[in-house]
Amino acid sequence: MSRRKNKNPPDRQKVFVDTNVWLSAIYWPQGKASQVVWKLLSEYHVFISDYVVAEIKRKAPVRFPGQLWRVDNFFQTTRRNITILTTPEKPVKEELSVTDEKDHPIVRAAIYGGVDMILSGDHHLKEAGLVHPIVLSVREFLELHPD
Repeated sequence: MSRRKNKNPPDRQKVFVDTNVWLSAIYWPQGKASQVVWKLLSEYHVFISDYVVAEIKRKAPVRFPGQLWRVDNFFQTTRRNITILTTPEKPVKEELSVTDEKDHPIVRAAIYGGVDMILSGDHHLKEAGLVHPIVLSVREFLELHPD
């Protein structure tokens, strides 16, 4: 993936997509996560962080042996529609409400990136009670945006 800026207009809502959603979208292309990701890529300003990219590359070969090519193909196809954020080292107060420290870099990148929403199935992020950015699961996103 390149570090090119997303070509979407600046007035589009900014959405940070977490690792679990990317993996579901990539490995189950007919599933709901894939449906949501493709909608986001065409109608929203989509963000990912260097931390999430590394997490995907670490988890994909373990969960889906011999199929890392799917990750490479997916991001090769979509890279012009995704902005990659560098995860800052300086903590933000919002991450303190997240009990799993492995999720802190996700919250930090999202806050520094000025996103409106984090799309994630991670219960630690959901339970943190973040208001801005709001955390939605794929199911919740589809309920709010059924079309």
